[in-house]
This record gives sequence, structure tokens and C-alpha cells, in this order.
Amino acid sequence: MQENLKDICTYLKALIIKNIPKDFAAVNQFRYGLTDDEIRAGITAFRQFLYNLYDKIAKEETKIKIEEFAAILYMLGIQGELQTEPKRELIVHSTDLLIKTKRKSQPNQIIKKMPAKRIAEVFEFLTGIGFYFEDLNYENPVKLAETGTFYMSNENDSNIIIGLKLLAKAQEHMPTEWDRLQNGFMRCDFNPLASETPIDHDMQMINFADTQPPEIKEWLLNLNKLLLSNNCYTDAAIWDYASITYTSHKPKKMVCKIDMLLNGCKITPNTTKIKSLDDIAPKLSNEFLAALKEDGCACGRGCKKGPYRISYNGEEFLSCNNPPHKPGGFNIPLANAEDRKVIKKWIETELGV
Repeated sequence: MQENLKDICTYLKALIIKNIPKDFAAVNQFRYGLTDDEIRAGITAFRQFLYNLYDKIAKEETKIKIEEFAAILYMLGIQGELQTEPKRELIVHSTDLLIKTKRKSQPNQIIKKMPAKRIAEVFEFLTGIGFYFEDLNYENPVKLAETGTFYMSNENDSNIIIGLKLLAKAQEHMPTEWDRLQNGFMRCDFNPLASETPIDHDMQMINFADTQPPEIKEWLLNLNKLLLSNNCYTDAAIWDYASITYTSHKPKKMVCKIDMLLNGCKITPNTTKIKSLDDIAPKLSNEFLAALKEDGCACGRGCKKGPYRISYNGEEFLSCNNPPHKPGGFNIPLANAEDRKVIKKWIETELGV
């Protein structure tokens, strides 16, 4: 069993994009002769497939790693030729395509490191949840390059094939690195498909707060309302964790950023208006202070004095806005209720409310 496998699956399920707008227009290069309704149905079906996949992985405690499932599925989607008539299927003309991409990428490296037996186990597992691989003899493991052309379909919902193809292409057009376990493809991130209709991913869309304990979830949702009601807009990114940044319109500045990690939640408030925590924080927890000290300008890029600074009880804390800390501020955990009150007041000060 993978370490914390059930926790990982629960976390990934919670961060799958939840709400798909019913009116977005797909970019022409992703259409494949499909209507917008068919494209949205494909994305929805693939999202449901991911829910079921993570449930089955967690229940069976499979030894197959999630990144191995992701690599095989992605390469099938990116290299397979989508056919819609007479049925929806992918034609994989030669499985050596599974280990060749137009650019250097991590999925082919994962597959190259997988023994033939493991690859066969992945195909067998996928067969158990509705996929059908015609002309592929995965029961007798051989090198992928020797198996020739085969056809991939789904007996449960043919829309999944459309979703698989489209979301693999979306992943290819994302400015992200594949070697992050929780990538956009396995979160159903369809933004590149809908770029003709810009969509802001907010806390509700990606089920953001659902990864947290009830008290933190409620606090986050209330904070979300506060920020949006004070003229902030959101931008979400899915890396090896999910992140939402709130930016004010006038003046245009990052007000705060929230990172949803596997083992907790952290918030990064900005420091443009607040220079000292003494006025709003009679007492800070040790964890709060430790977070301020830990973030301090450790990026090694010559930012020893850092543009973000704040004082407390006569001590100055520094942060920077260069990698890996961009966009600056201080990364504070949310477990302590009193700390959450301080952060809320901090953000209210930044908002001027």
C-alpha cells in the first residue's frame, strides 16, 4: 500500500474541478468535430471517472502508483486518435507512441521505468472499471512497442473517451510541469479548452475548502465572501497542491493567497498596509511566530532585506517575492482559532474595511 494512499485519494477527489459552466465555448483546436455540449459532457464524464478511480484505488489499496495511472491515461489520450463514428474510441496506431512525445515530458519517463508486468496491471485495472482495449494482449506482457495498433473504448460511458482525449490535450497546453503528482490532468482542469471564454476558478469551483476540517472550511468560505464582496477577483492554480490568489482591482495588488496542501492549509497575507502586528494581535501562537520566521528571506537570490516586512513586539520579520516564495507575504497555518482571527483582521486591514 502506498503511504497515506487513502488520504491522497480523498485529497485529490476534493480538488477535482466541481462546477463546469454550461455556456463556455471551446477553442477550435480542441473541437475534433464535437459540439460544445458534447465537449462539456466529455469533461463531466471524465470527472466522474476520476471520482470512481480514486475510490477504487483507495478501496483496493493497489500497489500501482497514482502517477503510473496518470502517465498511462495521459499518453493514451495524447497519442490516441479520437474517432466518434461508428462509436467513440481512441485508435492508438502503435503503442511505441506511448513513450514518444513532441516535447520532453515526465509521463514517458514514468512508463519507461515501469516493468511490462506493471503496465499490464494498469491495463487490467482499467479494464475492471469499464475500459476495453481491442487488439491489445496485455495479459501476456510484452514491450509496448511490439503490440501494434489497438482500440480503446469505454463500455460504461463513451463520453469518458472524449473527456480523456480533451483533458490530455488541455494538460499538454498548460504551463505546468508533469512531474507534480497532483497535476491538472488528474484534477479535470479544462481551462485551456475554454480559453475563448475566460473562467475564474474560485473556491467553490475546485471544491477548495472541502479538504479542510469543518471549522477551517467555514472560516475559509466566510473569508472568500469577504474578499469577493470587497472587489477582489480570484485566480486558481493546480500544482502539486491547489492555490487561490485574491487580487484587488484598484489598486491592483495581491491581497492574500491560500495554499491547500495534503496535510493542511496555509494562507499568505500581503503586507502593503500593515507594518506591525502589535495593534491587531495581543498574543500570537508559537506556530504563528514560527511561520513568520520560517518564511523569512531564505530564497538565496540576494533578497536578504526583502520587500515584505512586518514587526511584532519589536522584532522584524522579512519575506520576499522571488521564487520559491512568490507572491510574497507570510505563510501562516490556520489550525489555531485565535490565529485565524488575527489573519482575518490583517486581511481586513489590507482591504481597508
